[in-house]
Amino acid sequence: MKFPVIVASVLILGACASPVPPSTTEAKKAPNSFASVPLSVAEPLLRTAEKAYIRHEYADAVEIWQDLANKGNATAQFRMGFLFTNGEITRPRPEQANRWLRPAAEQNHPHAQMLLGSSFAWGDGQARDLDRAEYWFRRAARSNDPFIVRMIGSYYQATQNAAADARAVPWFERAAALGSVGALVDLGRIFREGRGATKNLAKALGFFGRAAVQSDADAHGDLGEMYLKGEGRAVDYTLALKHLSVAATQGLAKAQFQLGELYRDGRGTARDLKSARHWFEKSANNNNANAAFSLSAMYLGGELKARDGITRAYSWFVRGLRAQGLNPSVLIHQKLRPMTQG
Repeated sequence: MKFPVIVASVLILGACASPVPPSTTEAKKAPNSFASVPLSVAEPLLRTAEKAYIRHEYADAVEIWQDLANKGNATAQFRMGFLFTNGEITRPRPEQANRWLRPAAEQNHPHAQMLLGSSFAWGDGQARDLDRAEYWFRRAARSNDPFIVRMIGSYYQATQNAAADARAVPWFERAAALGSVGALVDLGRIFREGRGATKNLAKALGFFGRAAVQSDADAHGDLGEMYLKGEGRAVDYTLALKHLSVAATQGLAKAQFQLGELYRDGRGTARDLKSARHWFEKSANNNNANAAFSLSAMYLGGELKARDGITRAYSWFVRGLRAQGLNPSVLIHQKLRPMTQG
């Protein structure tokens, strides 16, 4: 079952080391959807399971969830379904995930409804059915949880077709109205790229601006790039520097690279090669190939002085190739081979 990484970051209870998966027998048991477990009994057990999970005592956690799920507890059914959804402690088994998610969804567990809708949207473990997906998404959205509403938009957007992109827009708008800063960024990118809605750079700037006021790094990064390129308004290197500085400080590799370029070229600020090197190094260490190549060029061209400048230039060049997923040794061999053939 495909779902954005952000889902896992919110729903996963703890990191996994050497997990113990549910047994095959357990996986095949049909959950008893409507058996009752008093909350006074279920809630302490669920807390115990979550603590066990966080301690990486997976077998103990699964045993509790399995028992409660078979007795009809929706939270436990969701936990079991999620384990089979993301392959966190066993390989992904979408059919088994859906067997647990469905009864939890029928009991109005919003996260189960969201994931069940996703399984219909992607056709994971069952026939693809966008109408059923929409049904479960709408039921999940009744919770008015901004995370859930935003993720529904993300599911449509991830299908990468024009019709689904258009369906994503109202979900992002609703999530933004419910307070999701990330949804403001999503909307900004939709109007910046013209994906799912008519391209409107003024609207894009507006959405990014609303998110940036709330210190969102992605919003600052997009704003900085738009001012840098003159999208929706005249080029403004001073504003580009301002927004890229915020995004870079918060760790965005692309913004770090672009900020390095501004300092190197003296745009929006006085030329400052020391600051340029600082931000290029930050970006390169975040696996940005362009930043590594820029450092290589600066050492090779003498803009950055060092006794071992050639060695550093070579080292950063190799780092850049590796950041692109290339094998420097293979490339060098390919270049040398024609020279060694008679």
